[in-house]
Amino acid sequence: MKKTLLFGLFAGAASMSMAQKNVGTARMLEPMRTDGSRAIDTVYMSSLDTGNPVLYGVENDGGYMFGTNTYGDKAKVQQFLLDGEAGATEILFWFGAKSDVSGSPASVVNANLYALDGAGTTLSGETNYAPGTVLATVPLTLAEIDTTSTLTFTVAQFPNTVYVGTEFAAGFDFSALAAGDSVALVSTTNGEVQFGEFTWEKWSDDTWYTLPAAGWGSGTFDADLYIFVVIDDEFVGVGENGSLNNSRMSFLNGNISNGNVLVSYDVVEAGRMNLMVHNSRGQVVTEQAFGTQGVGNYTYTLSTEGWAPGNYYVTIKNNGRPLTKKLVVR
Repeated sequence: MKKTLLFGLFAGAASMSMAQKNVGTARMLEPMRTDGSRAIDTVYMSSLDTGNPVLYGVENDGGYMFGTNTYGDKAKVQQFLLDGEAGATEILFWFGAKSDVSGSPASVVNANLYALDGAGTTLSGETNYAPGTVLATVPLTLAEIDTTSTLTFTVAQFPNTVYVGTEFAAGFDFSALAAGDSVALVSTTNGEVQFGEFTWEKWSDDTWYTLPAAGWGSGTFDADLYIFVVIDDEFVGVGENGSLNNSRMSFLNGNISNGNVLVSYDVVEAGRMNLMVHNSRGQVVTEQAFGTQGVGNYTYTLSTEGWAPGNYYVTIKNNGRPLTKKLVVR
């Protein structure tokens, strides 16, 4: 299961027999393009660049496939594999729908980072690298889950950077939602997955299955979910052994700016290089195309003059694959 790069997302579940499971219908959504419309993070499935975002609903069945449903699911999670070590600071979710029937502030969704030290089932049988120990959690109330726009992220920020090592998982547990409350996450359409069996779901009996092994519908169902993990500035820096998406990046004069930021980046494998900056609302602030660059180290001076104080996301892309870190402007 080892890969040289990190990819990931998560998926939807059931506790009834496979023959009873219902994939439901898919409502097409406007693409959330990672090349300009939203702030993105370092880790996401490559199929999200080309896949078609949809919201799957288990109609007439009391819920959603990629979220709460009448099958008694508890969590939707996806494993991630890194080339090197890293620390996570935030998880971004693209929730497409919710229903707050209870109105209770105790009705929450828990955004979790997991170690892959649990047992689970894949198409090949029982394995020992399923989500297990919860490394960190952030509770999200239904009021905090933003579905006012189909192009809006909900951010779960950890109070401290969480060390995740080279293998981990990220997702959301909704077993604490009150009766009648529901949430649904956006996914790609079926069959667009490029790295199989990275999606996990927890059934009502606390067993973990990958989405293909869970047997949704009449055949194998496989999709990527829109979940993103932001990597801390101290990791995957220039000159380090580890890399993400064939790049490393550092802010030479720190990630808190009052003027100019010296962005240094390593090209691990030659590719078409671009730099983009998004504000916290997902709007593109600036972008720069460097063309095709060979293996080596490069420096770019980024001016933040006139920018409003706040958090920004600086992304370097190698052939469209991103490495993003947070920049604070004061």
